[in-house]
Amino acid sequence: MTALGWYCPSEGDGHRLGTRRAERAPDARYLARVARAAERAGATEILVPTGTVNDSFAADAPFMESWTTATALAALTGSIRIIAAVNPAGLAAPLVAHQAETLERIAPGRIAINLVAGGGPAGLYGTADLGHEERYARLAAMAATVRERFRGPFYLGGASEAAIALALERADAYLMWGEPAERIAERIAAVRARAARPMRFGLRIHVIARRTDRAAREAAADLLSRAEVARERASEYAGFDSVGQARMNAIPADGEGWVAPGLWAGIRAVRGGAGTALVGSYGQVARMLDAYAEAGVDLVIASGYPHLEEVERVGREVWPRLAGASPVRARRPRRVRPAPPPSNVVPIDPRPPARAEALAERFGTPLYVFDGERIAAEAAAFRAAAGPDVTVAYSLKSNTLMGLVARLHRAGCWAEVASGHEYRLARRAGVPGRRIVFNGPLKTDDELRRALAEGATVIADGLEQVRAIAALAEHASPAARVGLRLVPPDRAGTDRFGVPARAAPAVAATLARAGLPLTGLHIHLGAYQLGPLPPTGPPIHGVTVQYPVPVERFAAAAAHLRATADRVGGIEWLDLGGGWPAASALAGHLDAARAALGPGHPPLILEPGRALIRDAGWLLTRVVARRGPGRHVVDVGITQVPCVQWKRSPVHPVAPRGGPERSTDLYGPLCLQHDAVAREVPLPPLAVGDLVWIGQTGAYAMAQASPFIHLRPAAVLLEGGRATLLRARETDDEALGAQAEPLLSGPEGRVVPAP
Repeated sequence: MTALGWYCPSEGDGHRLGTRRAERAPDARYLARVARAAERAGATEILVPTGTVNDSFAADAPFMESWTTATALAALTGSIRIIAAVNPAGLAAPLVAHQAETLERIAPGRIAINLVAGGGPAGLYGTADLGHEERYARLAAMAATVRERFRGPFYLGGASEAAIALALERADAYLMWGEPAERIAERIAAVRARAARPMRFGLRIHVIARRTDRAAREAAADLLSRAEVARERASEYAGFDSVGQARMNAIPADGEGWVAPGLWAGIRAVRGGAGTALVGSYGQVARMLDAYAEAGVDLVIASGYPHLEEVERVGREVWPRLAGASPVRARRPRRVRPAPPPSNVVPIDPRPPARAEALAERFGTPLYVFDGERIAAEAAAFRAAAGPDVTVAYSLKSNTLMGLVARLHRAGCWAEVASGHEYRLARRAGVPGRRIVFNGPLKTDDELRRALAEGATVIADGLEQVRAIAALAEHASPAARVGLRLVPPDRAGTDRFGVPARAAPAVAATLARAGLPLTGLHIHLGAYQLGPLPPTGPPIHGVTVQYPVPVERFAAAAAHLRATADRVGGIEWLDLGGGWPAASALAGHLDAARAALGPGHPPLILEPGRALIRDAGWLLTRVVARRGPGRHVVDVGITQVPCVQWKRSPVHPVAPRGGPERSTDLYGPLCLQHDAVAREVPLPPLAVGDLVWIGQTGAYAMAQASPFIHLRPAAVLLEGGRATLLRARETDDEALGAQAEPLLSGPEGRVVPAP
């Protein structure tokens, strides 16, 4: 089947062509969005053009240089091949060879070079008075030098004998601008008859595809409705000696530019190079592409205005209709997946951590213990169950121990943070900015500036943050992405996070004006919900906990995200937040969400916390006193393991004594009557000094602990037969922190003057 390639609009982009300035000025951030959209659409390569003037808008309009742009795209994309166009004018061939080799090191196996001789008037390409044959001789010499250090493919286009001869000698792919399919077939047959080795044949053409033929024709007319450079372009053509450009300009067409039904040459009036477009309904354009495939074309490097929206249409509506289209490109509705295989299921271990007594003896109690191998297994299972189109971002608020963050980063997880503190912690743990999702309702300007500069995915939580991000757009790196948090559909009017979906188009417009487009949408359902306050009792009684979040809530949130994304346009990713079950139960939840999203949905981000670490953490505590039958005091309180206030965790003695089980309460050492870490738990007899373990304390326990009355425990990581201290037991100095210790001198202590 013909492969799909796309064009990088490095001269600018927009809904109209031939204006003096582009509606969307070229910058690396936008071009990376186009490239990533092309990847999602199924494109295998993207062409980065070269030139010394802008030949899509006014000649002096800004445009991007090819080598620099190709380097940026290589770093900002994951799979698509970058075709870097190179004109040797003004360049030393050994330098070009070194640049090509370096670029291939940046993106191994993803770099090709499009050899361009240039065909403009004398001096336009940096070297005066070089004729057509001299330019091709210079290009041939450069190609020979580059080949000594660069092993990737060469592409070459041109209609002259010199171009064809060089293509036969050096090129892996021969490119042609769009002509009627029968003329393309003749050209391919002529070149193939002379070729001594297999070659690819590529077609460089524009595409204007819409739901109906009438809509496509209206879009074609609108594309040039504000053109201002036709006279200048005609003057430029007069000085060209390019055989290919002359051939393009000579294609017969009627007064409106129609060469044949569906083939339109109106673009050539305002744009140099490829000047024809396939115009029609999705099915009509697909059939025309099939005709080119029958003519021998096995690569189409297409373009369309705006390139971002057009490639999404082509990938969604045109390419799946081609003869021989693969099921992947066709984006058929996703089949509900069966339950994950056993290798994706990590069973809950009812036993205490290994060597519990030895650990307690060495590090003291209370003591948090984490199993590094279990954490890695949970992360691998979750990522496998989620699928390759899902980014798994570990939610730091569930446990901020840097050792755990680093371990999950090594296991392939991103980091999801909800504050500047957590962002800095993730960076110190070794997570690069580009692998951090920055959430939260409070982000200072300094924190936003750093995150944007380091290429983070920053999610605006409220209109105030949208305005702050827009004001800081100049600091954003090309890798930075901006998303918007939406209010969940079942929490409208009650949720304090995010914005209503109806505000999303206005937010997108605000960010677009700042040059930092809205590329993602986010919803976090959350296990904790603030419900109606009962008439009596403390406020905590108004809080409910649902973990995992019910399937139907995820499905409704997914449908809400997709509907909003379709309304806004240009959305490249969707973040469904946290609250997901562990890998063993993930498939049912995620399949329901995918079904609600519909076919062809953007890639997803999930933000699990408990699912990755809850069952990989234990707390060891000792019995320190007996207060009657079935009533014991242990050395850990609810402020050191706060999760026991919200859920029942498994509690067992490490070395059970003989005797019948009885209902047992375990109280903490705090001077609080409600300090109970376990209530009415069936346990065998306990004695002072016995070691007890509390399970499922990996998440929302240590992270929420405080030095209230007693200091916070130490934490260790078990992995590979070794115990690594993640955090030492808290000291008085650490607990006092930044407090200013008063110098007591007399009855009033130290007096500090008011500022």
